[in-house]
Amino acid sequence: KMGTGLLLTTRGIPCLYYGTEVLMKNYANPDGLVRLDFEGGWKGDKENKFESSGRTAKENEAFNFVRNLQNWRKNNTVLHDGKLMQFIPENGVYTYFRYNNQKTVMVMLNPTDKAVSINTNKYAEVMKDYTLAVDIISDKTLNNLTNISIPTKTIYIFELKK
Repeated sequence: KMGTGLLLTTRGIPCLYYGTEVLMKNYANPDGLVRLDFEGGWKGDKENKFESSGRTAKENEAFNFVRNLQNWRKNNTVLHDGKLMQFIPENGVYTYFRYNNQKTVMVMLNPTDKAVSINTNKYAEVMKDYTLAVDIISDKTLNNLTNISIPTKTIYIFELKK
């Protein structure tokens, strides 16, 4: 989730290898054998990854995460043409902002093995006019932006609101 979230919110044109959305992974030499066919839609396929009933709970979680993030991304031009401001990681948490005249998005990644609380004063240059944030993944609203607690191995993607 952190890697996909970073890829879909930072600058540039994202490119996901097929099957990432259902946790397909492998390594092979030659590279052409890395991914087998995406299961479903063909006679003889034992599973159909195109349907939620053909995916495991973890595969559905990944699929829904990628689908929701991609749909949100396509409707938010701040990720297409917005500026990027990033900050030096604090306690292992990397934070950056995408912003334009219409919207500001805050992305926080905690790849560490412990939960971290971040005081947001260091981001005042970007956050000074905002009073709350909406987590685009959970749709929960964060009403206090002074300190943000981020669990281990987590990405937060917030739309900042005035």
